[in-house]
Amino acid sequence: MQANETWVAQWMRGLVKTIFIGCYIAFMWASIHHVAAFFNDFEADNGNTMGSYLLASAFDITALVTTIGVMFFRKSMPTFVFWIVWAFILAIAGYSFFINWEYASHYQNMALLLQPTGETTAVYDTHGVLHYVPVMRVNTGLLGINPILASGFTIFSLIYSVIAEFFGTKAPTIKELLAKKKYLEETSGVLNDIRQLEGKNKETSLIDRLKKGALEVKSAVKEVLQSERTESDEEQSTQIAETVQSPNKDQSIQDECEAQNSDQSECSEGSKDGENVNQNDRWGGFTGRSTVTVERAAELLDVSINTIVTLRNKGTLKTAALNKHLITVASLKAYDAKRSKRKQSRHTHEIKPRLKVVNK
Repeated sequence: MQANETWVAQWMRGLVKTIFIGCYIAFMWASIHHVAAFFNDFEADNGNTMGSYLLASAFDITALVTTIGVMFFRKSMPTFVFWIVWAFILAIAGYSFFINWEYASHYQNMALLLQPTGETTAVYDTHGVLHYVPVMRVNTGLLGINPILASGFTIFSLIYSVIAEFFGTKAPTIKELLAKKKYLEETSGVLNDIRQLEGKNKETSLIDRLKKGALEVKSAVKEVLQSERTESDEEQSTQIAETVQSPNKDQSIQDECEAQNSDQSECSEGSKDGENVNQNDRWGGFTGRSTVTVERAAELLDVSINTIVTLRNKGTLKTAALNKHLITVASLKAYDAKRSKRKQSRHTHEIKPRLKVVNK
């Protein structure tokens, strides 16, 4: 529980409040008087100053009361509202300060600009008595400084309002702390839900959209370059795979033909028969509209899965209409037939004629 303030503390608070109220009255009167004189110069009837004083009071009193209010309600104000109110206060204070500066610049006493040089000169008064008076010079720099020093009444009243709020602060009581704790507990969940909903409904800023677009373009370019490199590597793998010897059954027929030293026509015919038999066994059970998986296609063509993927991406192997992972058997047969022709062509050029020596 908070201890009661001593009579000394209470007396000190009262003294501070009294002095500050007196300062407010002095600042307001000086500023209102100057601003009213400014407005009165624009009146057709300069003798009626009531309207000018009402206008001057509207500006200066509004700035003072608004400053006191924003200091009192600052804890419950949203941040953007707090700064908007302060911008309003500073705008009014700046307006009043400028009018006070014009008033001071117009009515300042030129004697305040004179400063002694440290020298003296002899002067006789009207009675013929000799006097030594200091030599004075005009300090032109004070022409701008003095009006500023004499125009800060509204600014001082705002500063005094901020400082006065600090003297009014007290340590919170247990009851106040418990009430604050209960309020925070009850509102924390609701505030979090509101922030989440506002975050979902909030549109992304232009910078975030540009950043996201740039990242998507970068990712797309990287993916295209990677795809081109992968396709090039797979194409090289396809070329290497195509140069591999034909299946074992065809190779055994060729070896047998060479071992028996048969002529080229018999070897070629035997190889063709072997290929036809192998193809019939391989494609048995498939129709022209059948489809197989990528793995099964690799087994049928005796190549790697990467080779099948490359041929599919190049369009050499056709896929099903609704599933690109299924390869049509018709395109596999067409590619296998073309590959067999290329192998036969290379094999024909590689076989050299053999001469047999006959002893007579």
